[in-house]
Amino acid sequence: MVHFTYKTTCMVNGFIYIGVHSTNDVYDSYLGSGTKLNKAIKMFGHHAFTREILQYFPTKQKAYDKESQLVSKGFLVRPDVYNVMLGGKRDRLGRTNRSSKYKKYKKNQY
Repeated sequence: MVHFTYKTTCMVNGFIYIGVHSTNDVYDSYLGSGTKLNKAIKMFGHHAFTREILQYFPTKQKAYDKESQLVSKGFLVRPDVYNVMLGGKRDRLGRTNRSSKYKKYKKNQY
C-alpha cells in the first residue's frame, strides 16, 4: 500500500483539490472525494481532470500530516479550490478525532 498527497486540477477552469490517497495502484483513476470536486467532475467529465502526485509517505498518518499543512485556512479561502474542509482528516468542525459516540451514530446511519 502506498500513501501520498495529490493535487487534482480541472483543465477547464484551473480549480484544484488537494487530498490524500492510499492505494495499491498509483495509476488508478481516483481524483478525490470532495463534495465540490465531485460536482465538478459530474459537470465537466472525468476526462477534464488530471491528478498529480505531490509526495509519497511511509504511513497514511504522515500523508494526513502533510495535507494539514497544505490545506490550511488560508488555502480554503482561495477562490480556485474545491476543498471545503481543513486538511489532516478532520471533520467539518475542524476536529481531528471524532468521539466514539459520533462514530457509532454515523455507522448506524448507513
